[in-house]
Amino acid sequence: MGAETTNIVNDTRTFVRLVASSDATLGEKHDAFDRLVLAFQDMAYACAYAVLGDFHLAEDASQQAFITAWQKIHQLREADAFPGWFRKVVLTECSRMTRGKAVRMTSLADSERIPSLSEDQQTKLERDELRKSVFAAIETLPVNERIAVTLFYLDEQTHADISAFLDVPMTTVSPMSMENVLAMTAPLLELARA
Repeated sequence: MGAETTNIVNDTRTFVRLVASSDATLGEKHDAFDRLVLAFQDMAYACAYAVLGDFHLAEDASQQAFITAWQKIHQLREADAFPGWFRKVVLTECSRMTRGKAVRMTSLADSERIPSLSEDQQTKLERDELRKSVFAAIETLPVNERIAVTLFYLDEQTHADISAFLDVPMTTVSPMSMENVLAMTAPLLELARA
């Protein structure tokens, strides 16, 4: 992620205050919220995916989290707390989606019956199996570590952005702690991204 995203995440205070302001016009509020969406959409999706393990459910959860954030942003007391507060909104939406339901999964064997237009079906199956192994390894981690792994390796967020989003000290998300947490998954993740 570039410096522009880091600046947007670090400057959320301005956007949050504008969205929650009673003096701002609706257009100004929409513009400010659009900037928040741009800054946090990838993190929201990565967080939801880390919890739900399903791309489509993660999209739904992150979209619903933005709707909820728009409706409840006035309840936020400190604008600087937005990243951590928003993470909790995302996690709440994930919880609502899975409450009383098992996430529907399709087995790899079922995918063999689906015809493919690609010439090298074996390579695709191997890559799919590798991805499945990576995500299974990630699912064994505690939820905050799963979110950190997804944000860092799959969404390429900075440690500072992850720290703000998870509402934990930067030292918790430092390269040293990430290496310890990810020792089992890092080689698989690099292969899965290919």
